[in-house]
Amino acid sequence: MSDLFLGIDAGSSIMKAAVFDATGRQICLARQRTPLGRPQPGWVEADPTTCLAALDSVISSAVKQSSSHGVIKAVGISAAMVGLWLVDKNGKALRPGINWEDSRSQQLLDGLTQDKPTFLADVFDISGSALQQGCTLPLLAWFKRNDPDIFQQTAHILTYKDFLRHHLTGRFAGDVSEAAVMPGDARSQGHSETLMKLFQIEDLADLMPPALPSHCVAGHVTPKASKETGLPEGTPVVAGAGDVIANVIGSGGLKHTAVTAILGTTCMVGVCSDEPVFTPAGLGLLFSMPERHWYRAMVNVAGTLNLDWAMALVAPELGDDPDKFAKV
Repeated sequence: MSDLFLGIDAGSSIMKAAVFDATGRQICLARQRTPLGRPQPGWVEADPTTCLAALDSVISSAVKQSSSHGVIKAVGISAAMVGLWLVDKNGKALRPGINWEDSRSQQLLDGLTQDKPTFLADVFDISGSALQQGCTLPLLAWFKRNDPDIFQQTAHILTYKDFLRHHLTGRFAGDVSEAAVMPGDARSQGHSETLMKLFQIEDLADLMPPALPSHCVAGHVTPKASKETGLPEGTPVVAGAGDVIANVIGSGGLKHTAVTAILGTTCMVGVCSDEPVFTPAGLGLLFSMPERHWYRAMVNVAGTLNLDWAMALVAPELGDDPDKFAKV
C-alpha cells in the first residue's frame, strides 16, 4: 500500500479535498458547495455548521475513494484568506465566519484615515499591501466598536483555515502567510504590534494564536475527527497556508522572478521575489511565501464568483454540474 497525502482547499464557495500519492499524482477529488450569506449590504458570511459539515463530507468521500490505493499519512490545508472567525475556548464559533469580501469596516477605515491622513500609507509601509476591508485587523477594529461584548467570550481569533484545522486536531494555531496579510509585517513575515496599535486593537493581541511556518505540524487528527472523516487517528496536520500562497507553490511559482497568474474567487497576476517589494506604493498585495520569498500581485476581484453569477443567469438548469462551462 502506498503512502498518500490529503489536501484540503476551502474556497469562498466550494470545499474540496483531494488525495495524492508521493509523486504528486492526484488519486481522487471530492467537492461540496458552501454558499455565502449576505445578511446586510456589504456583509459576507459563512455558516460554521455548514462549513464543518462540508469539511467532514469531502474528507470522508476522498478517504473512501482512495482506500484501495494506500493510507493517508498527512494532511495539508489551505483556505480563502483573512476574514475573521471568533471562537470560544473550545473552538466553537461565536457567530458566522466573515469572508474576505466583507466591507462592513469601510466607514471605520474612513474615520481612521480622516483622523490620520497617512493611515493607509502607514499600513502599506509595513504590510506592502493595499488595505482591504475584509482583512482581519479592520474587522477586529469594527467589532471592538460595534459589538465589544463578543470579546468577553472570545478565546481565539482565527481565519477560515485555522478554524477548520482546529476541527480536525483540537489545537489552535495560525500560519505566517496569513499573519503577514491581516495586515501584518511583510519584512518579518508575521504579526505586527505596530499595526495592532494603529488599528487600536493592541489589547486583542493575546487572542491571536502563534503563527507557524506553513510546513510545520500544527496538530494531529483527534479520535472524534477520525470517526467523522475516516482519517486515521493521529494523522499529522500541517499549519498550511492561505490559498494564494498554496496556488503559487502548486503552480511552480516559488522561485525568484517566477510569474504566476491565479484565477480563483479573485483574479491576480504577480511575481515571486527573494525580497519584499513595496513598489508601486499603495497598490497591490504582498504575500509572504515559504523560504523567505514574497509574491507581489496586482488583484482584480472579478474572478470566478462573477463566472458563477453569469452561468446562473444563462444556464440555471445546469446547477452544480462540474462540466457546465464546457456545455454552454
